[in-house]
Amino acid sequence: MWLHDPITHNFFRYTENSSTPTTRIPVPETTRAVETWCLGQDPGGALLACFEGHGLWRYSGKWEQVKAPGLLIESPVSRVKGAGHVWLGYPHNQIALDDASGFRIYGAADGLDINSVLTFYESDGLVLAGGSDGLAYFDGAKFHSLHLRTSGLMRGVSGIVKDQFGDLWLNAGAGVIRLPANEWDAAMQDARYAMDFQFLNQQDGLFGSPAQSKPAPTAVADSDGKLWFATSGHIVSIDPATVRKEQPPPNVLLQAVRVNGSALQYDKDIRVDSRRFKNLESITSV
Repeated sequence: MWLHDPITHNFFRYTENSSTPTTRIPVPETTRAVETWCLGQDPGGALLACFEGHGLWRYSGKWEQVKAPGLLIESPVSRVKGAGHVWLGYPHNQIALDDASGFRIYGAADGLDINSVLTFYESDGLVLAGGSDGLAYFDGAKFHSLHLRTSGLMRGVSGIVKDQFGDLWLNAGAGVIRLPANEWDAAMQDARYAMDFQFLNQQDGLFGSPAQSKPAPTAVADSDGKLWFATSGHIVSIDPATVRKEQPPPNVLLQAVRVNGSALQYDKDIRVDSRRFKNLESITSV
């Protein structure tokens, strides 16, 4: 695991059995004053880093800025390593795929319509990209935007993770979105399908607003199956096994209605002179 220390301007590598760093690499001298936007490894295992305003860099004994035919000059804002390849996400509907054949650029002509590409998810042949304007999946040739039954909620998708039950979880601008496995699978078959979902926000114990800025991804799963989400100033964990997927609405029984302290019959319309109205009380049970 690689970590960046913005105070000492170093990258530190930690191994599974080490509590202290095994490797220290100073950042390139020309990037000391800017943010590190993404960090990881290339297909060959070399360290990759994205620096604000300075593009993509690779460390193989020394730092070199990555320049290749077709590679965008601006800095990526996200990356993920797959089997023998790396995905790089850029602003303005642009994604670069780095594999054995070189760099391939995907854009609006390839179906991308999520604006700034903030995060990726790749596992078991499923490739997803989350962005400031939504979520898209890759069919091997093109990207396809996905949709919810309620529009607008999938803006600002900065983290994507799958739980042990096959459900997808998104860390989005409005809150955490859970996509049941059968719903997102249906969307894979037909991108026009509007997915049903579960939405969690501060009313469900989500502290802070879901993180939108670098670094990403902002959602991960640990070895015990718990999911972790980064929010503004907080780290929130969710155990998918304890979160109900469906909660039927409660049956509410109206027991009494009082206007200005006097009980009224409520089996028909209630009319009150607004000039004498002071307060309304209702007694209910669930």
